[in-house]
Amino acid sequence: MTTGAFKEGWGMRISDGQPSPTYNELEQILEPPTIGNTGELIETTNHQSAGSKEYIGGLLDGDEFSVQCNYVSGASVQGQLRASSKLSENVAAQIYINDGVTLETFDVSLIVLSSQILPATSEQNKISYNFKISGAIGGDW
Repeated sequence: MTTGAFKEGWGMRISDGQPSPTYNELEQILEPPTIGNTGELIETTNHQSAGSKEYIGGLLDGDEFSVQCNYVSGASVQGQLRASSKLSENVAAQIYINDGVTLETFDVSLIVLSSQILPATSEQNKISYNFKISGAIGGDW
């Protein structure tokens, strides 16, 4: 039996911030980006609830996630994200998955929570970014 699972073909592009944006690839990603949201749970239990708690779904909250890359000195998108983390700016991004047949693209607005350069003496230097999805996930979601 064959499977439709695959292990490559994902990536992340960051907008240049212009009115007609160009999306540029985040350089040398090691750890894949994740994408998702979580629904809020609101308790609505009252005296007529017949002894059981009751809930309704609330607003969706975009997940937080991290991406790790090889650190490339002078890399333009890595530098753009480091600058955005200093200002806690939102950036427009596309996270994509391509299995060789179908390309799925998810459009997101991200808050760059932090960036950390991870120097190493025994392996490659790395950089890590932490993001929070702000607003709805668009595209093929």
